[in-house]
Amino acid sequence: MDKKTRTYELLVSIFIFITTIFFLFISIQNPVKAPGKGIGPMEFPIVIFSIMILLVVVVLINNIRSRQASKLALQESTGKAEKKDLRLPLTMFLIVSYALTWKVVGFTLSTFFYIALQAKVLNRKSSNKMCILISMLAVAFVHLIFNVLFSIDFPEPLLTFVLER
Repeated sequence: MDKKTRTYELLVSIFIFITTIFFLFISIQNPVKAPGKGIGPMEFPIVIFSIMILLVVVVLINNIRSRQASKLALQESTGKAEKKDLRLPLTMFLIVSYALTWKVVGFTLSTFFYIALQAKVLNRKSSNKMCILISMLAVAFVHLIFNVLFSIDFPEPLLTFVLER
């Protein structure tokens, strides 16, 4: 993991840790009691927040260990030149392009191209066939859930234009 990723992970983990402690404190201070026997309404959130705190502590410890190991490796390295990672700017470009093309090209095509390109950006070693397959499956899954189960129609201006001719 590179330095920037570890820094973001550390900051997000600290934020989640502080927020979870705050919610845990509120859950413990809430005097609501359930009528009769059984668990009270605030006992479940207390358990969940406690588990979250434990998991965040594990992430923080791993992050700190990773930083220390990285510092040692950096001291031992001979100064090899690092390749610049372009995944973040490419991902940002793809997200903006996806948002801009959604109403012009339509949901199905823009989502297909976005997922296929994003899969390739995130894992350059993956084959084009695998990226296309993942994209097709993702679009089919979203179509099945939203169009078939929930009867939600997505904008398809290009498809509508072609089919109306």
